[in-house]
Amino acid sequence: MAHNTQHNNNANKKLSINQLKILQINVNSIITNERRATLLDYLSKQKPDIALLSETKLNPNHKINFKDYIILRSNRPHAKQGGGTGILIRKDFSFKPIQPNSIKSNKCLETTIIEINLQNNYKLYIIAAYATCNYKKEFIPELKHLFEELHLNNTKNFYLLAGDLNAKHQTWGNTNINKRGISLHKWHTDY
Repeated sequence: MAHNTQHNNNANKKLSINQLKILQINVNSIITNERRATLLDYLSKQKPDIALLSETKLNPNHKINFKDYIILRSNRPHAKQGGGTGILIRKDFSFKPIQPNSIKSNKCLETTIIEINLQNNYKLYIIAAYATCNYKKEFIPELKHLFEELHLNNTKNFYLLAGDLNAKHQTWGNTNINKRGISLHKWHTDY
């Protein structure tokens, strides 16, 4: 997956989990200028510190920038149309892009991940995720492997995972339920 790894190492904005404004948006493509303008308009109204994007549908040929944000993105492997994730983070925040080894072998779960250092050696991992619609491919083993690789069970590590996982369950307000929703709900309650 291609990552734009620009980030501001000299950022001096201290983050507090209580003050962070994060949005998750299934953009369903930001290939065209019109779609990017719509996203930019939404960001200017909402003013998030971080925006997690799913289904960006970008490939390495797409060059995009946002005035107040750095974009970190993961294109679908082999530049197939569809999928893709990204994180927009305000330029005055310091972060570290994370590219776990497990991502390279994933068949279903696409992610973009950043790490933000907090006070007292605590870390916040922010994960923009997309799970492909192919219901024959179950993403829970890939998710488990990612959590193990990032040591997200460590008490000094916090995480936020958000995106379009194509999982439906009545616990989350869906009127119906699917196999992926059952698996994700079980993983969430067991983990």
